[in-house]
Amino acid sequence: MKTKNILSIAIAILLISVFRPILYTPFTYEASNINITVVYHNETYHLELLPYSSLSALKDHIELHDDVDYAKLNLNQKVKDGDIITIPLLSDTPCVSINTGTHEELMTLPGVGEAIANRIIDHRNEYGSFQTLESIMEVKGIKNRLFERMELMICL
Repeated sequence: MKTKNILSIAIAILLISVFRPILYTPFTYEASNINITVVYHNETYHLELLPYSSLSALKDHIELHDDVDYAKLNLNQKVKDGDIITIPLLSDTPCVSINTGTHEELMTLPGVGEAIANRIIDHRNEYGSFQTLESIMEVKGIKNRLFERMELMICL
């Protein structure tokens, strides 16, 4: 009986020593870089950034000129993989950015009141930047008719 127990213990020790590296391999997580698209002066730039980068990282990759409307660009905004960022330019024909517009700016759009402005902001906080102008219709309360009224006044 003792021989059987000793043999069982020896086999167990052998199995543990053989399989321990497999069983106790530490898990390491390496976050992969994110890819975003930036539109500036009708040119498209495809950038690879570190995870959790903010818009301020764009300045390391793209030379931004004096025509950028920094009032409409939140450089602290975190970008997510797949985001499309349009750099707003100073112009005579202002548009309201559905990606960076403030609550007050969004309310200047036709048909957008306080509730819909809040929903737009909540949507982009939850899902990230809008990828197209039409994607604003994913927001509850914005359908084709309202989109057609505001289409010429909005930009990404």
